[in-house]
Amino acid sequence: MDINNNVGICINHNSMQLTSNPANRGTRDLSFFRPLIGWEKLENISSELQNHNAKLILGNHVPLNKSQNSITFGIGSTFSLSGGFTIKIGSEGFELIGDTKTNMAGRIQAEQYRDFLDKMIRYANGQINHFYLFPRDIEEATRDVLKKLSEFGIDTSKDFTINGTLFTVQNGIVDKKSAFDAQAAFEMQIANNRTYTFADEKTKAWIHHLTEYYFRNAPEDVKKSFYDTMEKTGINPFPDGYSGAFKQLSVEQDFATFGNDDIIGSSVESAVIAVRNILERIANPIITEKDPNNIEMLKKEETFYQALLAALLQ
Repeated sequence: MDINNNVGICINHNSMQLTSNPANRGTRDLSFFRPLIGWEKLENISSELQNHNAKLILGNHVPLNKSQNSITFGIGSTFSLSGGFTIKIGSEGFELIGDTKTNMAGRIQAEQYRDFLDKMIRYANGQINHFYLFPRDIEEATRDVLKKLSEFGIDTSKDFTINGTLFTVQNGIVDKKSAFDAQAAFEMQIANNRTYTFADEKTKAWIHHLTEYYFRNAPEDVKKSFYDTMEKTGINPFPDGYSGAFKQLSVEQDFATFGNDDIIGSSVESAVIAVRNILERIANPIITEKDPNNIEMLKKEETFYQALLAALLQ
């Protein structure tokens, strides 16, 4: 896509695509306004950091139960470390006992154990939502976690319980069993939302919003053909995370005309031309896709617009 460097670049809040015209930033339907996801991530990280600094919620210590592969870190827990250091957990939190002035190596190791215990307890009891908040090397971090847990007597080759919460190891990652289950459900929903048939209501509402926006000048029979094609093929023509040929051509026209992203036009004839251009772009993509999911979407996109073209030519 060729974008003139002399043209400004904005986000069109109606389509969440690039636009050359600041006037297109005005949102036609505020209920569908989507802020940039980066802000959501920053807010989540800020909230997590605040939770890390909140007072630790503690129960009483329950020693390792090997038959149940469980342990509860809490008030009364004591950990003897190398270098003569001891960590005790009291009602007010952690107490580090040892030569903290001259034995710096031992102190650093003891502080790492304390920080690990603090994070594990907070994550197990729900005070924080992410165990790996800023993982520089998640594999290295996981090895360190597994090592520490084994030192406490936990068998990480099978499910284990920390402070009443069930944990497991999958794909080399330590996490709550419920978190893995939720992630699997989330990934399934993402896959479903790349279809029209199995998309959730929020996704279908967004698809309808985009259709009404992009077909705002189209005759009703053209718009109906588009909706009917979604129903017949079960394909979502605007899946999140995939920049299809329709959106590419729309943005290119926007920058060529200073803001007009309507490639469908106001007649059946203009819609047929647009769909043929979309199919041409699908057959001759700007970038060769390597992501298996996007390759699959490209095939579905071709199927969708071939069906739409047939409907428009009837």
